[in-house]
Amino acid sequence: MSKIVLKEPPAPNQGFRSAMVDIFPGLLRQREGLLLCVLLFALVLWAFFPATRNGFVGFDDPEYVTANRRVQQGLTWENLKWAFCSSQAANWHPMTWLSHMLDCQLFGLAPWGHHLTSVLLHAANTMLAFVVLKRITGATWRSLIAAMSFGLHPLRVESVAWVAERKDVLSAFFFMLTLWAYVRYAEESKSVSEKSPPSPPRLSLPTSWMKNGANPEGILQQSLRPWVASAATTPLGLRRGLHDYPG
Repeated sequence: MSKIVLKEPPAPNQGFRSAMVDIFPGLLRQREGLLLCVLLFALVLWAFFPATRNGFVGFDDPEYVTANRRVQQGLTWENLKWAFCSSQAANWHPMTWLSHMLDCQLFGLAPWGHHLTSVLLHAANTMLAFVVLKRITGATWRSLIAAMSFGLHPLRVESVAWVAERKDVLSAFFFMLTLWAYVRYAEESKSVSEKSPPSPPRLSLPTSWMKNGANPEGILQQSLRPWVASAATTPLGLRRGLHDYPG
Protein backbone atom coordinates (compact mmCIF):
# COMPACT_ATOMS: atom_id res chain seq x y z
CA MET A 1 0.00 0.00 0.00
CA SER A 2 1.22 3.45 -0.83
CA LYS A 3 1.90 5.75 2.01
CA ILE A 4 0.06 9.01 2.23
CA VAL A 5 2.43 11.82 3.05
CA LEU A 6 0.87 14.83 4.66
CA LYS A 7 2.67 18.08 3.99
CA GLU A 8 2.61 20.81 6.51
CA PRO A 9 0.93 23.99 5.29
CA PRO A 10 3.39 26.79 4.58
CA ALA A 11 3.87 29.40 7.21
CA PRO A 12 1.72 32.51 6.72
CA ASN A 13 4.71 34.68 5.87
CA GLN A 14 6.64 32.12 3.81
CA GLY A 15 5.11 33.10 0.46
CA PHE A 16 5.69 36.77 1.17
CA ARG A 17 9.30 36.13 2.14
CA SER A 18 10.04 34.09 -0.98
CA ALA A 19 8.51 36.80 -3.16
CA MET A 20 10.62 39.45 -1.49
CA VAL A 21 13.76 37.32 -2.01
CA ASP A 22 12.99 37.28 -5.74
CA ILE A 23 12.03 40.95 -6.02
CA PHE A 24 14.58 42.56 -3.72
CA PRO A 25 17.69 42.03 -5.94
CA GLY A 26 15.81 43.52 -8.90
CA LEU A 27 14.83 46.55 -6.84
CA LEU A 28 18.43 46.97 -5.72
CA ARG A 29 19.66 46.86 -9.33
CA GLN A 30 17.05 49.43 -10.37
CA ARG A 31 17.98 51.74 -7.51
CA GLU A 32 21.67 51.30 -8.30
CA GLY A 33 21.08 52.19 -11.97
CA LEU A 34 18.97 55.22 -11.01
CA LEU A 35 21.61 56.42 -8.55
CA LEU A 36 24.36 56.09 -11.15
CA CYS A 37 22.25 58.04 -13.67
CA VAL A 38 21.78 60.86 -11.17
CA LEU A 39 25.49 60.88 -10.33
CA LEU A 40 26.45 60.99 -14.02
CA PHE A 41 24.03 63.84 -14.71
CA ALA A 42 25.29 65.81 -11.72
CA LEU A 43 28.95 65.22 -12.60
CA VAL A 44 28.57 66.41 -16.20
CA LEU A 45 26.45 69.36 -15.06
CA TRP A 46 29.15 70.36 -12.57
CA ALA A 47 31.94 70.01 -15.16
CA PHE A 48 30.23 72.09 -17.87
CA PHE A 49 28.27 74.56 -15.76
CA PRO A 50 30.98 77.27 -16.07
CA ALA A 51 29.94 77.56 -19.73
CA THR A 52 26.84 79.42 -18.54
CA ARG A 53 29.09 82.37 -17.67
CA ASN A 54 30.16 82.75 -21.30
CA GLY A 55 28.61 85.10 -23.80
CA PHE A 56 27.81 84.71 -27.46
CA VAL A 57 30.63 84.64 -30.02
CA GLY A 58 30.86 86.35 -33.38
CA PHE A 59 31.19 83.13 -35.38
CA ASP A 60 27.85 81.53 -36.38
CA ASP A 61 26.04 82.72 -33.25
CA PRO A 62 24.72 85.82 -35.09
CA GLU A 63 23.28 83.69 -37.88
CA TYR A 64 21.62 81.31 -35.44
CA VAL A 65 20.53 83.66 -32.62
CA THR A 66 21.85 87.16 -32.06
CA ALA A 67 21.15 88.54 -35.57
CA ASN A 68 18.32 86.19 -36.52
CA ARG A 69 15.10 88.15 -36.07
CA ARG A 70 12.90 85.16 -36.81
CA VAL A 71 14.53 83.05 -34.10
CA GLN A 72 14.26 85.92 -31.63
CA GLN A 73 10.49 86.04 -32.18
CA GLY A 74 10.15 82.70 -30.40
CA LEU A 75 7.77 79.85 -31.17
CA THR A 76 4.93 80.85 -33.48
CA TRP A 77 3.01 78.95 -36.15
CA GLU A 78 4.74 80.97 -38.84
CA ASN A 79 8.15 80.26 -37.38
CA LEU A 80 7.30 76.58 -37.00
CA LYS A 81 6.59 76.41 -40.74
CA TRP A 82 9.78 78.33 -41.48
CA ALA A 83 11.88 75.96 -39.35
CA PHE A 84 10.77 72.94 -41.39
CA CYS A 85 11.20 74.67 -44.75
CA SER A 86 14.32 76.77 -44.27
CA SER A 87 17.85 75.84 -45.32
CA GLN A 88 19.45 78.87 -43.71
CA ALA A 89 23.02 78.38 -42.44
CA ALA A 90 23.44 75.76 -45.18
CA ASN A 91 21.59 73.16 -43.10
CA TRP A 92 18.14 71.65 -42.79
CA HIS A 93 17.70 71.15 -39.06
CA PRO A 94 14.22 72.19 -37.90
CA MET A 95 14.70 70.90 -34.35
CA THR A 96 17.76 73.12 -33.97
CA TRP A 97 15.80 76.19 -35.02
CA LEU A 98 12.93 75.28 -32.72
CA SER A 99 15.27 74.83 -29.75
CA HIS A 100 16.85 78.25 -30.35
CA MET A 101 13.40 79.81 -30.67
CA LEU A 102 12.35 78.23 -27.38
CA ASP A 103 15.47 79.60 -25.70
CA CYS A 104 14.73 83.09 -26.99
CA GLN A 105 11.16 82.80 -25.75
CA LEU A 106 12.33 81.70 -22.29
CA PHE A 107 15.55 83.68 -21.83
CA GLY A 108 15.52 86.38 -24.49
CA LEU A 109 19.08 87.16 -25.55
CA ALA A 110 20.59 86.36 -22.14
CA PRO A 111 23.46 84.04 -23.11
CA TRP A 112 23.45 82.08 -19.85
CA GLY A 113 20.06 80.56 -20.68
CA HIS A 114 21.17 79.38 -24.11
CA HIS A 115 24.31 77.84 -22.64
CA LEU A 116 22.32 76.21 -19.85
CA THR A 117 20.11 74.41 -22.37
CA SER A 118 23.16 72.97 -24.13
CA VAL A 119 24.67 71.85 -20.82
CA LEU A 120 21.45 70.15 -19.73
CA LEU A 121 21.14 68.39 -23.08
CA HIS A 122 24.69 67.08 -22.84
CA ALA A 123 24.13 65.85 -19.30
CA ALA A 124 21.00 64.05 -20.49
CA ASN A 125 22.96 62.56 -23.41
CA THR A 126 25.57 61.17 -21.02
CA MET A 127 22.88 59.62 -18.86
CA LEU A 128 21.19 58.10 -21.92
CA ALA A 129 24.53 56.71 -23.12
CA PHE A 130 24.90 54.87 -19.82
CA VAL A 131 21.35 53.53 -19.93
CA VAL A 132 21.68 52.33 -23.54
CA LEU A 133 25.10 50.71 -23.07
CA LYS A 134 24.01 48.99 -19.86
CA ARG A 135 20.92 47.64 -21.57
CA ILE A 136 22.91 46.41 -24.58
CA THR A 137 25.75 44.77 -22.66
CA GLY A 138 24.44 44.16 -19.15
CA ALA A 139 27.78 45.50 -17.83
CA THR A 140 27.10 48.21 -15.28
CA TRP A 141 30.57 49.52 -14.47
CA ARG A 142 32.01 49.28 -17.97
CA SER A 143 28.95 51.14 -19.26
CA LEU A 144 29.47 53.76 -16.57
CA ILE A 145 33.12 54.26 -17.54
CA ALA A 146 32.24 54.52 -21.25
CA ALA A 147 29.45 57.03 -20.60
CA MET A 148 31.67 59.05 -18.27
CA SER A 149 34.41 59.13 -20.91
CA PHE A 150 31.90 60.43 -23.43
CA GLY A 151 30.43 63.02 -21.08
CA LEU A 152 33.69 64.46 -19.75
CA HIS A 153 35.88 64.21 -22.84
CA PRO A 154 37.44 67.55 -23.90
CA LEU A 155 36.17 67.05 -27.45
CA ARG A 156 32.67 67.73 -26.15
CA VAL A 157 33.54 71.26 -25.04
CA GLU A 158 33.02 72.83 -28.47
CA SER A 159 29.59 71.25 -28.86
CA VAL A 160 28.42 72.26 -25.38
CA ALA A 161 30.03 75.67 -24.87
CA TRP A 162 29.26 77.08 -28.33
CA VAL A 163 25.62 78.09 -28.77
CA ALA A 164 25.72 77.61 -32.56
CA GLU A 165 26.66 73.95 -32.02
CA ARG A 166 23.28 73.17 -30.46
CA LYS A 167 22.70 70.92 -33.46
CA ASP A 168 25.46 68.61 -32.22
CA VAL A 169 24.05 67.97 -28.74
CA LEU A 170 20.56 67.66 -30.21
CA SER A 171 21.68 65.06 -32.75
CA ALA A 172 23.39 63.11 -29.96
CA PHE A 173 20.16 63.23 -27.93
CA PHE A 174 18.04 61.77 -30.72
CA PHE A 175 20.77 59.27 -31.61
CA MET A 176 20.73 57.90 -28.06
CA LEU A 177 16.93 57.69 -28.12
CA THR A 178 17.11 55.84 -31.44
CA LEU A 179 19.55 53.30 -29.99
CA TRP A 180 17.33 52.81 -26.94
CA ALA A 181 14.28 52.26 -29.16
CA TYR A 182 16.18 49.74 -31.27
CA VAL A 183 17.29 47.82 -28.18
CA ARG A 184 13.70 47.70 -26.94
CA TYR A 185 12.58 46.40 -30.33
CA ALA A 186 15.31 43.75 -30.34
CA GLU A 187 14.39 42.59 -26.85
CA GLU A 188 10.71 42.27 -27.67
CA SER A 189 11.25 40.52 -30.97
CA LYS A 190 10.63 36.78 -30.72
CA SER A 191 13.33 35.90 -33.22
CA VAL A 192 15.89 38.53 -32.24
CA SER A 193 18.83 36.12 -32.23
CA GLU A 194 18.23 35.00 -35.81
CA LYS A 195 16.49 37.80 -37.66
CA SER A 196 17.61 41.05 -36.08
CA PRO A 197 19.83 43.23 -38.28
CA PRO A 198 23.47 43.52 -37.23
CA SER A 199 24.75 46.46 -35.25
CA PRO A 200 26.29 49.32 -37.22
CA PRO A 201 30.01 48.61 -37.71
CA ARG A 202 31.14 51.63 -35.71
CA LEU A 203 29.09 50.46 -32.72
CA SER A 204 29.73 46.72 -32.89
CA LEU A 205 33.39 46.93 -31.83
CA PRO A 206 32.95 48.84 -28.53
CA THR A 207 29.79 46.97 -27.57
CA SER A 208 31.47 43.63 -28.29
CA TRP A 209 34.43 44.66 -26.11
CA MET A 210 32.04 45.48 -23.29
CA LYS A 211 30.22 42.19 -23.65
CA ASN A 212 33.31 39.99 -23.94
CA GLY A 213 35.71 41.88 -21.70
CA ALA A 214 39.27 41.33 -22.87
CA ASN A 215 38.43 38.23 -24.94
CA PRO A 216 39.95 39.04 -28.35
CA GLU A 217 38.45 35.98 -29.98
CA GLY A 218 34.92 37.02 -29.10
CA ILE A 219 35.58 40.57 -30.23
CA LEU A 220 36.96 39.44 -33.59
CA GLN A 221 34.12 37.02 -34.25
CA GLN A 222 31.39 39.56 -33.48
CA SER A 223 32.98 42.74 -34.83
CA LEU A 224 35.20 42.12 -37.82
CA ARG A 225 32.52 40.75 -40.12
CA PRO A 226 30.62 44.05 -40.44
CA TRP A 227 33.92 45.89 -40.94
CA VAL A 228 34.98 43.49 -43.70
CA ALA A 229 31.58 43.85 -45.39
CA SER A 230 31.82 47.64 -45.21
CA ALA A 231 35.35 47.62 -46.60
CA ALA A 232 34.20 45.46 -49.50
CA THR A 233 31.14 47.52 -50.43
CA THR A 234 32.47 51.06 -49.88
CA PRO A 235 34.73 51.12 -52.98
CA LEU A 236 31.81 49.87 -55.07
CA GLY A 237 29.58 52.66 -53.76
CA LEU A 238 32.24 55.30 -54.37
CA ARG A 239 32.83 54.04 -57.88
CA ARG A 240 29.12 54.13 -58.63
CA GLY A 241 28.80 57.62 -57.13
CA LEU A 242 31.73 59.01 -59.12
CA HIS A 243 30.33 57.44 -62.27
CA ASP A 244 26.93 59.04 -61.76
CA TYR A 245 28.30 62.44 -60.69
CA PRO A 246 27.41 64.92 -63.46
CA GLY A 247 30.69 66.84 -63.19
